[in-house]
Amino acid sequence: MMLRDPDGSHEAYALDQERGSRMPYYISLALLGFLIVALAARLIVAHGL
Repeated sequence: MMLRDPDGSHEAYALDQERGSRMPYYISLALLGFLIVALAARLIVAHGL
């Protein structure tokens, strides 16, 4: 998720990422994995496997 300041600078966002980079990364990775699994399950159910 790239967030951009109104003036287009990335300094504040980069500093925020450095300060709290561990937990949001794992949360976003878990959400992405859950989304992929949910979509795969819907496809399997839709095709009747």
